[in-house]
Amino acid sequence: DIVGISPSPDHMRYAITLRDNTIRIVSAVDRSLVSLLQGLKFAERAGRARGARELDSDPFTTGLVVHPATHALVLNGEPGHLQVFNHANDRHLASIEVAAYNRVGSGSQPHVDLVQFSSDGAWMATIDSRRTDATNGLMSVTTSYLKFWRLDPTSQTYTLVTRIDAPHAGGVHSISFQPCHRRNALLCVSTGRDRLFRVWELQSVLGAGPNERFVWACRATCGYRNVQPTAAAFSSDGSTLAVAFGGAVTLWDPAVCAGPVGVLVASADTPKLKGIAFVGASSFVAAWSDERLDVWNMLTGSVWWTLAMPIQSVYVHPRSSLLAVAAYQVPGSSTASVMVLSPSSPTPLLAIQHPSGVEAVALVPTATKSGRSHPNSEHAKPDPLDSNTLVVLTPSGLISVYGAHVDSKNKVVPSVQGRRMESSAFKDIFGMQKPVAAEAPILANAQVRATMRLVRSAVQSSYVNAPFHVLPPVKSLYTQFVTAQLLPVADASA
Repeated sequence: DIVGISPSPDHMRYAITLRDNTIRIVSAVDRSLVSLLQGLKFAERAGRARGARELDSDPFTTGLVVHPATHALVLNGEPGHLQVFNHANDRHLASIEVAAYNRVGSGSQPHVDLVQFSSDGAWMATIDSRRTDATNGLMSVTTSYLKFWRLDPTSQTYTLVTRIDAPHAGGVHSISFQPCHRRNALLCVSTGRDRLFRVWELQSVLGAGPNERFVWACRATCGYRNVQPTAAAFSSDGSTLAVAFGGAVTLWDPAVCAGPVGVLVASADTPKLKGIAFVGASSFVAAWSDERLDVWNMLTGSVWWTLAMPIQSVYVHPRSSLLAVAAYQVPGSSTASVMVLSPSSPTPLLAIQHPSGVEAVALVPTATKSGRSHPNSEHAKPDPLDSNTLVVLTPSGLISVYGAHVDSKNKVVPSVQGRRMESSAFKDIFGMQKPVAAEAPILANAQVRATMRLVRSAVQSSYVNAPFHVLPPVKSLYTQFVTAQLLPVADASA
Protein backbone atom coordinates (compact mmCIF):
# COMPACT_ATOMS: atom_id res chain seq x y z
CA ASP A 1 0.00 0.00 0.00
CA ILE A 2 1.23 3.51 -0.86
CA VAL A 3 1.42 5.94 2.06
CA GLY A 4 2.87 9.00 0.34
CA ILE A 5 4.50 10.32 -2.84
CA SER A 6 7.07 13.11 -3.06
CA PRO A 7 8.59 14.40 -6.34
CA SER A 8 12.17 15.56 -6.75
CA PRO A 9 12.84 19.30 -7.37
CA ASP A 10 13.33 18.67 -11.10
CA HIS A 11 10.30 16.32 -11.24
CA MET A 12 12.44 13.64 -12.86
CA ARG A 13 12.03 11.19 -9.96
CA TYR A 14 9.41 10.30 -7.40
CA ALA A 15 9.91 8.95 -3.88
CA ILE A 16 7.10 6.54 -3.03
CA THR A 17 6.65 5.61 0.63
CA LEU A 18 5.06 2.21 1.20
CA ARG A 19 3.27 0.91 4.23
CA ASP A 20 5.96 -1.71 4.96
CA ASN A 21 8.60 0.96 5.79
CA THR A 22 10.07 0.96 2.27
CA ILE A 23 10.87 3.94 0.03
CA ARG A 24 11.14 3.38 -3.72
CA ILE A 25 12.77 5.97 -6.00
CA VAL A 26 11.09 5.72 -9.42
CA SER A 27 12.02 7.51 -12.63
CA ALA A 28 9.26 9.77 -13.94
CA VAL A 29 10.42 9.23 -17.54
CA ASP A 30 10.21 5.45 -17.94
CA ARG A 31 8.82 4.49 -14.48
CA SER A 32 11.80 2.26 -13.74
CA LEU A 33 13.10 1.62 -10.24
CA VAL A 34 16.15 3.78 -9.59
CA SER A 35 16.91 2.88 -5.96
CA LEU A 36 15.39 1.26 -2.91
CA LEU A 37 15.56 2.35 0.73
CA GLN A 38 14.50 -0.48 2.98
CA GLY A 39 14.80 -1.00 6.72
CA LEU A 40 12.89 -3.04 9.26
CA LYS A 41 9.53 -3.87 7.75
CA PHE A 42 6.41 -3.42 9.82
CA ALA A 43 4.86 -6.81 10.50
CA GLU A 44 1.32 -7.14 9.29
CA ARG A 45 -1.14 -9.67 10.61
CA ALA A 46 -3.15 -11.40 7.91
CA GLY A 47 -6.82 -10.52 7.74
CA ARG A 48 -9.67 -12.88 7.21
CA ALA A 49 -11.50 -13.33 3.94
CA ARG A 50 -11.55 -11.13 0.84
CA GLY A 51 -7.89 -10.21 1.37
CA ALA A 52 -8.65 -7.46 3.91
CA ARG A 53 -5.39 -6.70 5.72
CA GLU A 54 -5.38 -5.35 9.21
CA LEU A 55 -2.72 -4.65 11.80
CA ASP A 56 -3.26 -7.12 14.61
CA SER A 57 -2.59 -6.26 18.23
CA ASP A 58 0.21 -8.86 18.20
CA PRO A 59 1.60 -9.24 14.68
CA PHE A 60 5.04 -10.35 15.94
CA THR A 61 4.02 -13.89 16.88
CA THR A 62 7.49 -15.25 16.14
CA GLY A 63 9.16 -12.82 18.53
CA LEU A 64 12.87 -12.16 18.01
CA VAL A 65 14.68 -15.27 16.77
CA VAL A 66 18.46 -15.13 16.39
CA HIS A 67 19.94 -17.09 13.52
CA PRO A 68 22.65 -19.28 15.09
CA ALA A 69 25.14 -18.94 12.21
CA THR A 70 24.83 -15.30 11.12
CA HIS A 71 23.45 -13.82 14.38
CA ALA A 72 20.88 -11.92 12.33
CA LEU A 73 17.38 -11.29 13.64
CA VAL A 74 14.51 -13.25 12.10
CA LEU A 75 10.96 -12.05 12.72
CA ASN A 76 7.60 -11.50 11.08
CA GLY A 77 7.44 -9.44 7.90
CA GLU A 78 4.73 -9.05 5.32
CA PRO A 79 1.96 -11.70 5.32
CA GLY A 80 3.40 -15.17 4.74
CA HIS A 81 7.01 -13.96 4.97
CA LEU A 82 9.88 -13.77 7.42
CA GLN A 83 12.36 -10.93 7.33
CA VAL A 84 16.05 -11.26 8.12
CA PHE A 85 17.38 -8.07 9.69
CA ASN A 86 20.90 -7.03 10.65
CA HIS A 87 20.54 -4.92 13.78
CA ALA A 88 24.21 -3.90 13.79
CA ASN A 89 23.97 -1.75 10.65
CA ASP A 90 20.18 -1.35 10.43
CA ARG A 91 19.92 -3.26 7.17
CA HIS A 92 17.24 -5.54 5.78
CA LEU A 93 19.08 -8.64 4.55
CA ALA A 94 16.47 -10.93 3.05
CA SER A 95 12.83 -11.93 2.96
CA ILE A 96 11.87 -15.60 3.23
CA GLU A 97 8.58 -16.59 1.63
CA VAL A 98 7.09 -19.25 3.89
CA ALA A 99 3.56 -19.35 2.43
CA ALA A 100 2.59 -18.03 -0.98
CA TYR A 101 -0.76 -16.40 -1.67
CA ASN A 102 -2.57 -14.49 -4.38
CA ARG A 103 -1.87 -10.81 -3.85
CA VAL A 104 -4.55 -9.73 -6.31
CA GLY A 105 -7.39 -12.12 -5.52
CA SER A 106 -9.85 -12.08 -2.65
CA GLY A 107 -8.55 -15.14 -0.78
CA SER A 108 -7.24 -15.20 2.76
CA GLN A 109 -3.65 -14.31 3.57
CA PRO A 110 -1.25 -16.57 5.48
CA HIS A 111 0.57 -15.64 8.67
CA VAL A 112 3.81 -17.10 10.00
CA ASP A 113 3.12 -18.03 13.62
CA LEU A 114 6.42 -19.62 14.70
CA VAL A 115 9.97 -20.12 13.45
CA GLN A 116 12.93 -22.00 14.93
CA PHE A 117 16.39 -22.98 13.71
CA SER A 118 18.62 -25.93 14.46
CA SER A 119 21.73 -25.21 16.50
CA ASP A 120 23.92 -25.04 13.37
CA GLY A 121 21.38 -23.15 11.25
CA ALA A 122 21.18 -25.96 8.67
CA TRP A 123 17.44 -26.57 9.29
CA MET A 124 14.51 -24.26 9.83
CA ALA A 125 11.03 -25.17 11.07
CA THR A 126 8.04 -22.86 10.55
CA ILE A 127 4.38 -22.84 11.47
CA ASP A 128 2.09 -20.83 9.20
CA SER A 129 -1.68 -20.65 9.26
CA ARG A 130 -4.59 -19.35 7.21
CA ARG A 131 -7.85 -18.15 8.68
CA THR A 132 -10.85 -18.29 6.36
CA ASP A 133 -14.60 -18.17 6.69
CA ALA A 134 -16.40 -21.48 6.53
CA THR A 135 -18.56 -22.29 3.56
CA ASN A 136 -21.69 -22.59 5.67
CA GLY A 137 -22.31 -20.51 8.74
CA LEU A 138 -20.28 -17.79 10.42
CA MET A 139 -17.59 -19.99 11.97
CA SER A 140 -14.01 -19.32 10.89
CA VAL A 141 -11.63 -22.16 10.09
CA THR A 142 -7.89 -21.98 10.80
CA THR A 143 -5.52 -24.39 9.08
CA SER A 144 -1.92 -24.77 10.26
CA TYR A 145 1.09 -26.12 8.37
CA LEU A 146 4.37 -27.40 9.78
CA LYS A 147 7.23 -26.99 7.30
CA PHE A 148 10.84 -28.09 7.49
CA TRP A 149 13.41 -26.21 5.41
CA ARG A 150 17.01 -27.10 4.60
CA LEU A 151 19.74 -24.53 4.01
CA ASP A 152 21.34 -24.70 0.57
CA PRO A 153 25.04 -23.89 1.20
CA THR A 154 25.52 -22.73 -2.39
CA SER A 155 22.71 -20.20 -2.67
CA GLN A 156 22.39 -19.59 1.08
CA THR A 157 18.62 -19.98 0.86
CA TYR A 158 16.23 -22.34 2.61
CA THR A 159 14.50 -25.01 0.50
CA LEU A 160 11.29 -26.72 1.57
CA VAL A 161 11.86 -30.41 2.37
CA THR A 162 8.72 -31.57 4.22
CA ARG A 163 5.27 -30.09 4.75
CA ILE A 164 2.81 -31.51 7.30
CA ASP A 165 -0.77 -30.30 7.03
CA ALA A 166 -2.55 -29.82 10.37
CA PRO A 167 0.18 -31.30 12.60
CA HIS A 168 -2.07 -30.63 15.61
CA ALA A 169 -5.82 -30.21 15.72
CA GLY A 170 -6.64 -26.62 16.61
CA GLY A 171 -3.15 -25.20 16.08
CA VAL A 172 0.42 -25.34 17.37
CA HIS A 173 1.78 -23.71 20.53
CA SER A 174 5.54 -24.13 20.09
CA ILE A 175 8.31 -25.90 18.18
CA SER A 176 11.85 -26.68 19.29
CA PHE A 177 14.90 -28.42 17.77
CA GLN A 178 17.18 -30.86 19.51
CA PRO A 179 20.80 -29.59 19.60
CA CYS A 180 22.85 -31.14 16.80
CA HIS A 181 25.53 -33.54 17.96
CA ARG A 182 25.48 -36.24 15.29
CA ARG A 183 25.15 -35.78 11.54
CA ASN A 184 21.61 -36.37 10.25
CA ALA A 185 20.44 -37.40 13.75
CA LEU A 186 18.04 -34.60 14.60
CA LEU A 187 14.73 -34.34 16.41
CA CYS A 188 12.12 -31.61 16.60
CA VAL A 189 9.20 -31.40 19.02
CA SER A 190 5.89 -29.56 18.56
CA THR A 191 3.19 -28.90 21.13
CA GLY A 192 -0.43 -28.41 20.11
CA ARG A 193 -3.87 -27.49 21.30
CA ASP A 194 -5.00 -31.11 20.90
CA ARG A 195 -3.38 -31.92 24.31
CA LEU A 196 -0.52 -33.78 22.61
CA PHE A 197 3.09 -33.18 21.69
CA ARG A 198 4.77 -34.86 18.77
CA VAL A 199 8.42 -35.71 18.18
CA TRP A 200 9.55 -35.40 14.56
CA GLU A 201 12.64 -37.23 13.29
CA LEU A 202 14.93 -36.49 10.35
CA GLN A 203 15.23 -39.54 8.11
CA SER A 204 17.35 -40.26 5.03
CA VAL A 205 15.32 -41.79 2.21
CA LEU A 206 17.54 -41.78 -0.89
CA GLY A 207 21.21 -41.85 -1.84
CA ALA A 208 24.24 -40.73 0.06
CA GLY A 209 26.61 -37.80 0.00
CA PRO A 210 25.51 -34.77 -2.07
CA ASN A 211 22.61 -36.74 -3.61
CA GLU A 212 21.17 -37.71 -0.25
CA ARG A 213 17.49 -36.86 0.27
CA PHE A 214 15.77 -36.29 3.59
CA VAL A 215 12.27 -36.33 4.98
CA TRP A 216 10.78 -35.55 8.38
CA ALA A 217 8.42 -38.10 9.93
CA CYS A 218 6.54 -38.35 13.22
CA ARG A 219 8.39 -40.58 15.66
CA ALA A 220 6.24 -40.34 18.78
CA THR A 221 2.98 -38.81 20.01
CA CYS A 222 2.56 -38.31 23.76
CA GLY A 223 0.26 -36.65 26.27
CA TYR A 224 0.04 -36.08 30.01
CA ARG A 225 -3.15 -36.22 32.10
CA ASN A 226 -5.24 -34.80 29.26
CA VAL A 227 -3.63 -31.37 29.80
CA GLN A 228 -2.70 -29.06 26.96
CA PRO A 229 1.09 -28.70 26.43
CA THR A 230 2.18 -25.11 25.89
CA ALA A 231 5.97 -25.25 25.47
CA ALA A 232 8.88 -27.66 25.06
CA ALA A 233 12.69 -27.46 25.13
CA PHE A 234 15.72 -29.75 24.89
CA SER A 235 18.72 -29.74 27.19
CA SER A 236 22.07 -28.58 25.82
CA ASP A 237 23.23 -32.17 25.21
CA GLY A 238 19.86 -33.23 23.76
CA SER A 239 19.37 -36.05 26.28
CA THR A 240 16.41 -34.53 28.13
CA LEU A 241 13.16 -33.09 26.83
CA ALA A 242 11.13 -30.73 29.03
CA VAL A 243 7.45 -30.18 28.20
CA ALA A 244 5.18 -27.75 30.05
CA PHE A 245 1.69 -29.09 30.81
CA GLY A 246 -0.39 -26.45 32.57
CA GLY A 247 1.70 -25.35 35.56
CA ALA A 248 3.90 -28.48 35.62
CA VAL A 249 7.21 -29.16 33.91
CA THR A 250 7.52 -32.76 32.77
CA LEU A 251 10.86 -34.36 31.87
CA TRP A 252 11.07 -37.00 29.11
CA ASP A 253 13.64 -39.19 27.44
CA PRO A 254 13.36 -38.12 23.77
CA ALA A 255 14.73 -41.47 22.56
CA VAL A 256 11.88 -43.42 24.16
CA CYS A 257 9.03 -41.03 25.10
CA ALA A 258 7.36 -43.84 27.03
CA GLY A 259 6.36 -41.52 29.87
CA PRO A 260 7.68 -38.69 31.99
CA VAL A 261 10.75 -39.54 34.04
CA GLY A 262 10.15 -36.57 36.35
CA VAL A 263 7.69 -33.78 37.10
CA LEU A 264 8.49 -30.31 38.50
CA VAL A 265 5.69 -28.31 40.13
CA ALA A 266 6.41 -25.06 41.96
CA SER A 267 3.10 -24.88 43.83
CA ALA A 268 -0.49 -26.01 43.55
CA ASP A 269 -1.62 -22.61 42.27
CA THR A 270 1.08 -22.26 39.60
CA PRO A 271 -0.48 -20.54 36.57
CA LYS A 272 -0.31 -22.04 33.10
CA LEU A 273 3.20 -21.83 31.73
CA LYS A 274 3.79 -20.20 28.35
CA GLY A 275 7.51 -20.85 27.96
CA ILE A 276 10.30 -23.13 29.11
CA ALA A 277 14.04 -23.34 28.34
CA PHE A 278 17.27 -24.87 29.59
CA VAL A 279 19.73 -22.10 30.47
CA GLY A 280 22.84 -22.80 28.40
CA ALA A 281 24.90 -25.75 29.59
CA SER A 282 24.06 -25.11 33.26
CA SER A 283 21.83 -27.17 35.51
CA PHE A 284 19.06 -24.55 35.55
CA VAL A 285 15.70 -24.58 33.80
CA ALA A 286 13.61 -21.44 33.35
CA ALA A 287 9.81 -21.68 33.18
CA TRP A 288 7.59 -18.63 32.93
CA SER A 289 3.94 -17.66 32.78
CA ASP A 290 2.14 -14.35 32.44
CA GLU A 291 2.55 -13.72 36.16
CA ARG A 292 6.01 -14.93 37.17
CA LEU A 293 9.31 -16.55 36.25
CA ASP A 294 10.60 -19.64 38.05
CA VAL A 295 14.19 -20.90 37.76
CA TRP A 296 14.70 -24.54 38.72
CA ASN A 297 17.93 -26.20 39.81
CA MET A 298 17.98 -29.67 38.27
CA LEU A 299 20.61 -30.88 40.73
CA THR A 300 18.39 -30.25 43.75
CA GLY A 301 15.00 -30.54 42.02
CA SER A 302 13.76 -27.33 43.64
CA VAL A 303 12.94 -23.78 42.67
CA TRP A 304 16.14 -21.74 42.95
CA TRP A 305 14.43 -18.35 42.76
CA THR A 306 11.23 -16.72 41.53
CA LEU A 307 10.54 -13.37 39.89
CA ALA A 308 6.94 -12.38 40.61
CA MET A 309 6.19 -9.78 37.92
CA PRO A 310 3.94 -9.61 34.86
CA ILE A 311 6.24 -11.27 32.31
CA GLN A 312 6.05 -10.05 28.73
CA SER A 313 8.99 -11.79 27.07
CA VAL A 314 11.89 -14.06 28.04
CA TYR A 315 14.92 -14.92 25.95
CA VAL A 316 17.40 -17.57 27.09
CA HIS A 317 20.87 -17.41 25.60
CA PRO A 318 21.57 -20.74 23.87
CA ARG A 319 25.29 -20.85 24.73
CA SER A 320 25.95 -18.70 27.79
CA SER A 321 24.10 -18.81 31.10
CA LEU A 322 22.12 -15.60 30.69
CA LEU A 323 18.44 -14.67 30.57
CA ALA A 324 16.87 -11.52 29.15
CA VAL A 325 13.52 -10.74 30.77
CA ALA A 326 11.02 -8.02 29.90
CA ALA A 327 8.44 -7.39 32.62
CA TYR A 328 6.08 -4.63 33.73
CA GLN A 329 6.15 -3.20 37.22
CA VAL A 330 2.42 -2.50 37.03
CA PRO A 331 0.04 -4.46 34.76
CA GLY A 332 -1.10 -2.29 31.87
CA SER A 333 1.78 0.16 32.22
CA SER A 334 3.57 1.42 29.12
CA THR A 335 7.02 1.35 30.76
CA ALA A 336 8.71 -2.03 30.87
CA SER A 337 11.76 -3.22 32.77
CA VAL A 338 14.29 -5.11 30.66
CA MET A 339 16.67 -7.15 32.79
CA VAL A 340 19.57 -9.46 32.09
CA LEU A 341 20.00 -12.07 34.81
CA SER A 342 22.14 -15.04 35.70
CA PRO A 343 20.24 -18.24 36.56
CA SER A 344 22.10 -18.50 39.86
CA SER A 345 20.77 -15.22 41.28
CA PRO A 346 17.64 -13.06 40.95
CA THR A 347 19.75 -9.90 41.17
CA PRO A 348 19.87 -8.32 37.69
CA LEU A 349 23.24 -7.94 36.03
CA LEU A 350 21.69 -5.19 33.93
CA ALA A 351 18.37 -3.31 34.22
CA ILE A 352 16.92 -0.86 31.68
CA GLN A 353 13.66 1.03 31.78
CA HIS A 354 12.04 0.99 28.35
CA PRO A 355 9.32 3.67 28.14
CA SER A 356 7.62 2.59 24.88
CA GLY A 357 6.74 -0.95 25.90
CA VAL A 358 8.29 -4.24 24.89
CA GLU A 359 7.09 -6.92 22.50
CA ALA A 360 10.14 -9.20 22.55
CA VAL A 361 13.79 -9.21 23.68
CA ALA A 362 16.91 -11.05 22.52
CA LEU A 363 20.59 -11.38 23.42
CA VAL A 364 22.72 -11.50 20.27
CA PRO A 365 26.38 -12.59 20.46
CA THR A 366 28.93 -10.10 19.16
CA ALA A 367 32.14 -10.84 17.29
CA THR A 368 34.49 -9.19 19.78
CA LYS A 369 34.42 -8.40 23.45
CA SER A 370 34.27 -4.84 24.65
CA GLY A 371 36.55 -5.33 27.63
CA ARG A 372 34.22 -3.57 30.09
CA SER A 373 34.15 -6.39 32.63
CA HIS A 374 37.07 -6.82 34.99
CA PRO A 375 36.98 -10.31 36.55
CA ASN A 376 40.16 -9.63 38.54
CA SER A 377 38.49 -6.81 40.42
CA GLU A 378 37.31 -7.66 43.91
CA HIS A 379 33.77 -6.29 43.60
CA ALA A 380 33.34 -6.60 39.85
CA LYS A 381 30.51 -8.59 38.35
CA PRO A 382 30.42 -9.95 34.79
CA ASP A 383 29.05 -7.55 32.20
CA PRO A 384 26.31 -9.26 30.12
CA LEU A 385 26.96 -6.84 27.26
CA ASP A 386 30.67 -7.60 27.16
CA SER A 387 30.14 -10.18 24.39
CA ASN A 388 26.41 -9.71 23.65
CA THR A 389 24.03 -7.10 22.35
CA LEU A 390 20.61 -6.57 23.90
CA VAL A 391 17.87 -6.06 21.31
CA VAL A 392 14.38 -4.86 22.26
CA LEU A 393 11.39 -4.95 19.92
CA THR A 394 8.50 -2.57 20.68
CA PRO A 395 4.83 -3.22 19.86
CA SER A 396 4.98 -0.50 17.19
CA GLY A 397 7.68 -2.39 15.29
CA LEU A 398 10.75 -0.38 16.37
CA ILE A 399 14.01 -1.96 17.50
CA SER A 400 16.29 -0.62 20.24
CA VAL A 401 19.85 -1.93 20.45
CA TYR A 402 21.91 -1.77 23.64
CA GLY A 403 25.63 -2.52 23.54
CA ALA A 404 28.69 -2.18 25.68
CA HIS A 405 29.87 0.98 23.97
CA VAL A 406 29.17 3.14 20.93
CA ASP A 407 31.96 3.60 18.43
CA SER A 408 31.77 6.85 16.49
CA LYS A 409 33.04 5.05 13.40
CA ASN A 410 30.42 2.30 13.65
CA LYS A 411 27.25 4.21 14.39
CA VAL A 412 23.96 2.51 13.74
CA VAL A 413 22.63 4.59 10.87
CA PRO A 414 19.89 3.86 8.33
CA SER A 415 21.36 2.19 5.29
CA VAL A 416 20.41 2.79 1.71
CA GLN A 417 20.34 -0.08 -0.71
CA GLY A 418 20.33 1.47 -4.15
CA ARG A 419 20.79 0.15 -7.62
CA ARG A 420 21.50 1.96 -10.84
CA MET A 421 19.50 1.57 -14.01
CA GLU A 422 20.78 -1.60 -15.64
CA SER A 423 20.53 -0.24 -19.19
CA SER A 424 20.12 3.09 -20.91
CA ALA A 425 20.16 4.44 -24.42
CA PHE A 426 23.62 5.97 -23.95
CA LYS A 427 25.11 2.69 -22.69
CA ASP A 428 23.43 0.69 -25.44
CA ILE A 429 25.09 2.88 -28.12
CA PHE A 430 28.49 3.71 -26.67
CA GLY A 431 28.95 0.93 -24.11
CA MET A 432 29.74 1.02 -20.39
CA GLN A 433 31.76 3.90 -18.97
CA LYS A 434 35.21 3.18 -17.66
CA PRO A 435 35.79 4.14 -14.03
CA VAL A 436 37.97 7.21 -13.56
CA ALA A 437 40.73 6.58 -11.03
CA ALA A 438 41.79 10.19 -10.55
CA GLU A 439 40.99 13.63 -11.87
CA ALA A 440 43.18 14.95 -14.70
CA PRO A 441 45.16 18.18 -14.28
CA ILE A 442 42.70 19.92 -16.61
CA LEU A 443 40.16 19.91 -13.83
CA ALA A 444 42.15 22.49 -11.91
CA ASN A 445 40.20 25.18 -13.73
CA ALA A 446 36.92 25.98 -11.97
CA GLN A 447 35.01 26.65 -15.20
CA VAL A 448 36.13 23.34 -16.73
CA ARG A 449 35.19 21.47 -13.53
CA ALA A 450 31.71 22.94 -13.65
CA THR A 451 31.40 22.02 -17.33
CA MET A 452 32.50 18.44 -16.68
CA ARG A 453 30.02 18.09 -13.82
CA LEU A 454 27.28 19.26 -16.15
CA VAL A 455 28.32 16.80 -18.87
CA ARG A 456 28.59 13.88 -16.44
CA SER A 457 25.24 14.64 -14.86
CA ALA A 458 23.68 14.78 -18.30
CA VAL A 459 25.20 11.45 -19.31
CA GLN A 460 24.36 9.66 -16.05
CA SER A 461 20.90 11.13 -15.69
CA SER A 462 17.75 10.01 -17.45
CA TYR A 463 17.89 12.91 -19.95
CA VAL A 464 19.34 10.58 -22.59
CA ASN A 465 16.28 8.37 -22.24
CA ALA A 466 13.78 11.23 -22.17
CA PRO A 467 11.57 12.24 -25.12
CA PHE A 468 13.21 14.70 -27.51
CA HIS A 469 10.81 17.54 -26.69
CA VAL A 470 12.04 17.72 -23.10
CA LEU A 471 15.76 17.67 -23.97
CA PRO A 472 17.73 20.98 -24.03
CA PRO A 473 18.85 22.16 -27.48
CA VAL A 474 22.13 20.74 -28.73
CA LYS A 475 23.64 24.19 -29.37
CA SER A 476 23.42 25.00 -25.65
CA LEU A 477 25.57 21.98 -24.76
CA TYR A 478 27.88 21.74 -27.78
CA THR A 479 30.37 24.47 -26.84
CA GLN A 480 30.77 23.31 -23.24
CA PHE A 481 31.07 19.66 -24.22
CA VAL A 482 33.72 20.22 -26.91
CA THR A 483 35.70 22.63 -24.74
CA ALA A 484 35.81 20.05 -21.96
CA GLN A 485 37.17 17.38 -24.31
CA LEU A 486 40.09 19.53 -25.64
CA LEU A 487 43.34 19.42 -23.76
CA PRO A 488 45.08 22.78 -23.13
CA VAL A 489 48.34 23.40 -24.99
CA ALA A 490 51.26 23.96 -22.66
CA ASP A 491 53.05 27.28 -23.10
CA ALA A 492 56.53 26.64 -24.52
CA SER A 493 57.95 29.75 -22.83
CA ALA A 494 56.78 28.55 -19.45
